[in-house]
Amino acid sequence: MNTTPASIFSRLKKVAPNIAFSVAYTEDPNYRWDGDGPDPAEEGYVAYDVDVYARAIEDGEIVEGQASMGGTYEIPGEFDPDIGGYLPQMLAEAIDELKSEVRGPLREQAFAADKFLEEVSRAISEQQQEERYKQRFRKKRWTP
Repeated sequence: MNTTPASIFSRLKKVAPNIAFSVAYTEDPNYRWDGDGPDPAEEGYVAYDVDVYARAIEDGEIVEGQASMGGTYEIPGEFDPDIGGYLPQMLAEAIDELKSEVRGPLREQAFAADKFLEEVSRAISEQQQEERYKQRFRKKRWTP
């Protein structure tokens, strides 16, 4: 399964055509680095709040589910489309929130999107396990 952000969004359009998914980065000038090592701002990075939305129109009103994460450092204009690996999880959180706001066919689409995102998470987990296995058992070359 292709788990790139572009592939995930493309498949979501097919699985849930009446639900709009989006990601928004908002600069957070108040965020202060409190981690180990040097402040990423010293290297030109900026702290952002990242919001992932799942939106639909129900009875003439825009309804949405949202997932948020703060303290994400990025180079301005060079945003990570995978949000450091959190994109599938954040999309799932947004769709979970939206499910309580919609009915009928929209609700069915929301559940289909949720099921697809579970498959994506499972595929990513399997890819990571396979990579760890390969690294663990990679043969080392013998050098005399």
